[in-house]
Amino acid sequence: MLRLKLSLWPVSLAVLLLLTPLTLSAAVNFSKVAVEVNQQRYVVEYAHTSKQRSRGLMYREQLCENCGMLFRFSFASKVSMWMKNTPIDLDIAFISPSGVIREIRSMQAHDETSVRAQRKTMYAWEMHAGWFARNAIKVGDSIRLKPLE
Repeated sequence: MLRLKLSLWPVSLAVLLLLTPLTLSAAVNFSKVAVEVNQQRYVVEYAHTSKQRSRGLMYREQLCENCGMLFRFSFASKVSMWMKNTPIDLDIAFISPSGVIREIRSMQAHDETSVRAQRKTMYAWEMHAGWFARNAIKVGDSIRLKPLE
């Protein structure tokens, strides 16, 4: 009996190693939220749970022009973001608890270097690289969030 269990160990390990990437890239569901800024409205995915924030935009091969993600943190802090497993260049706006964009930074695909907010942040809004500039959204602008049903 012991010999049989020991002989199955390599097979079990192989199966576990084969299934791990599928588990890591398994879908995480996101709700949507409307972000209003400068009299414009953008509907983006909303990452407000720990699981959603951990996944973010990882594994996305493409993103539509006005698609992105808004991260809401449990409390305001100097949050850090990175681009692990994210194959699309992004810009990130760090937003204060009162909804003011405090800084906009660029992040390169697959770069695992942390990009840290310089001030306490409650929200981080990720969009395609250059999107904020193309849409005249800048530091000092205020956002309002509108939940979607």
